Amino acid sequence: MTKQTTQQAILATLIGFSVPMAFAQQAAHCTYPGNARNPDNAYIIYNSGTVTDTRTDLMWDRCSWGQSGAACDGLSASFNWSQMNEAVVAANAQNYKGYSDWRVPNFDEIKTLVESCRMNPAINNNVFPNTPPNWYWSMPVVPTEVEDTAGVYFFDGYAYGYGHRNNQGFGRIRLVRDAR
Repeated sequence: MTKQTTQQAILATLIGFSVPMAFAQQAAHCTYPGNARNPDNAYIIYNSGTVTDTRTDLMWDRCSWGQSGAACDGLSASFNWSQMNEAVVAANAQNYKGYSDWRVPNFDEIKTLVESCRMNPAINNNVFPNTPPNWYWSMPVVPTEVEDTAGVYFFDGYAYGYGHRNNQGFGRIRLVRDAR
C-alpha cells in the first residue's frame, strides 16, 4: 500500500467511511499537477475574483459563497434549497463582482471542476483556493426534474443525489455564469 492510500485509509477510519478503492488507486497514480484534469493553464484568473474556464467558456466565482478575497478567506455558507435560490437572487440584485446573471451550475457544469488527482478537496486549489471539502448544489440538467438534484462532494469528487423537497438538504454553492 502506498503512503497516499495508507493516509486515505486512516482518514476513512477516522471519519467513518471508506474511500472507494478505485479512487484510491487512481489518486495514487496521479501526480498533481502533471496529470491534472484541470491544470492552472486551463483557466484565466481575473482580479475581480472570477475565473474563466477556457474549455467550457464558463465564468466561475473563485470562492464558495460566503468567502471573500484573493485567498477566499472566511467560512462558506451552507444553504437549503430555498436559501440557495435566495442567495442567487441577492447576488444578481447587487451586481455581484460586476455581473447580474449569476446562477447555480447544472450538474454537468459543476462536474467539470472535479480534479481527479486531488482529494480533500478534489478541485484545483490554486484556481479555487480554500474550497471546503463539502457537498455543493447543482441545478437539475433537465429543468422538470426538480424534486431531487445531484451535486458534487468536493472531498472526493463524487456526485451524490440530494433531496430538496421541503428544504431538507443543505449544501454550499459556487456561482457560475456564461462568459460571453
